[in-house]
Amino acid sequence: MKKFKMGTMLILIVGLLLIQNTISFANNPIKLLINGKYIQCDVQPQIINGRVMIPARYVAEELGATVSWDQINQTVIINRKENTTSISTNKNKIDINADKQEFLALKTKADAIIADSYNMVMNNEYNESAYNRCLEAKSDFMKWGNITPDYSTAKSYYEKVLSDIGILNVDNEFLSQYPGHDEYISERSKYKGELLRDKSMLDAEISRLQKLGKL
Repeated sequence: MKKFKMGTMLILIVGLLLIQNTISFANNPIKLLINGKYIQCDVQPQIINGRVMIPARYVAEELGATVSWDQINQTVIINRKENTTSISTNKNKIDINADKQEFLALKTKADAIIADSYNMVMNNEYNESAYNRCLEAKSDFMKWGNITPDYSTAKSYYEKVLSDIGILNVDNEFLSQYPGHDEYISERSKYKGELLRDKSMLDAEISRLQKLGKL
């Protein structure tokens, strides 16, 4: 009789624990969050043997895939939609093309300034507006952010060449008004060498981009 009562008590305790756990789960259901969006499922996620089980269809479809059931082979089939990849690829192409167009606009402006000023400053001449034009074009390149790696090297060389031309123009202007200053003559010679080097590196980088089809 005592054994029967003890068995009955154990059954009641286990039953109460199961009911308590069920009520606790009902009050605190497991939520499914995908890409910042809560997903409502007809079958709620559950914890079974210490593992969280979620319905495959809701996850797959939310991530852009199709789900089907193969009754004969008892298999869940998940296929990623083709247009998902296409959209991502097209977006990347648009972003890259936007960078290319912006670079070309900055390049066109800088090339015009360099064409007008390079030979002039190398021949010890100067132009009153050359410094300001170079500074403006250099500033435009420096403000250009989030560029693709394709154009970062060319961007850096344009900044150097524009800076060299601007400084050399100032030195030429000073020496034309106050000739005979050995210190500035030496400085001008130094900037001529730097301008020649940076211009050669810029030309080589532009040529490389053209061969790669980036321009």
